[in-house]
Amino acid sequence: EGLSCVKPQGGPFIFPNVSRLGVNGDAFADLLFRRLGVPAVSGSALQGPQNVRIPLGADLDTIDALVSRLRGAVQYCRVEMKK
Repeated sequence: EGLSCVKPQGGPFIFPNVSRLGVNGDAFADLLFRRLGVPAVSGSALQGPQNVRIPLGADLDTIDALVSRLRGAVQYCRVEMKK
């Protein structure tokens, strides 16, 4: 909840839009990478400043861990980044 995403048309990546969280792609990518160890990149360089590019080329356990970390990042944005 809080992220929207279209079905990937290319490689093993997702490109969620984070604007409903009240942050931009730069801030969310930084949060994912620095606090949660998720190799995310801001969508700014890809003409999507409200998006984040996240690789998905992994096994199901790793993808489950990614989903858990994304949930944590969304919760953090809702609580901490609103202060």
